[in-house]
Amino acid sequence: MLSGITAAAVLAGCGGGSSPRAASGTTGRSVPGGAAVLLSALDRTMTLRTARFEMHISIEGLSAGADIDANGVVDLSKGSADMTATVHADGRSETADARVVDGTVYAKVNGEWVSRPESAASTTSGTSDPTAFLDELRGITDDLRQTGSGSSHGDPTTEYAATIDLRKLSERPGVDPARREKAESAISALGLSTLPVRVQVDGENRLRKLDMTFDLSHAASIFNSAAAGERPTMKLSMELWDFGVPVDIKAPAGATAG
Repeated sequence: MLSGITAAAVLAGCGGGSSPRAASGTTGRSVPGGAAVLLSALDRTMTLRTARFEMHISIEGLSAGADIDANGVVDLSKGSADMTATVHADGRSETADARVVDGTVYAKVNGEWVSRPESAASTTSGTSDPTAFLDELRGITDDLRQTGSGSSHGDPTTEYAATIDLRKLSERPGVDPARREKAESAISALGLSTLPVRVQVDGENRLRKLDMTFDLSHAASIFNSAAAGERPTMKLSMELWDFGVPVDIKAPAGATAG
């Protein structure tokens, strides 16, 4: 099951996009300052170090679609996570615990912990860490638009639509060379370099919700994972709250290499 969770997360986390069109095609009010507004919220969020999260991923447009629900805690400062994930597919549901610690993914399978490097578990973004989705916002462009308001766990939020430019993400100063290589590989494999995103920010300048929709047709054609005429899409939503929650994520003892 872990591979199913990772496959969906990987495609989301590294830029399969729903369309080459930027968020400028979205109705809403242009925001002065553009990318700096969301980057400020991202920096503020990362300083809070920990949070609870929920994530939902749905795969549609395939004869065998799937829904994935995950929830748990993240350490934003270390890029680690402790979660429970459930995959709903083929009329069945399967649940497992998973952790990401120091570049290693751990999954509890049949009562036993199995480990594998993130690079092996994730074929494009190189991560199974939910915080990787936040890192993608480093590639945000200046076409930021305010599109409405919402709420997250009782807190009012402002919603923005924007575009992530994966080339900007890979070329930013100080980016890890391995991260740059994987971003460039994803651009080639997925056939797109930009993707639209919607983000909600609360009154304390904290990122609260992240929503993306992806057209995976190009990637599916490369991996021969779609039948003729199928146009797979994926929808991702992620929510953060309870910032500063005590978190102590450790590698499970006795894990065997998978």
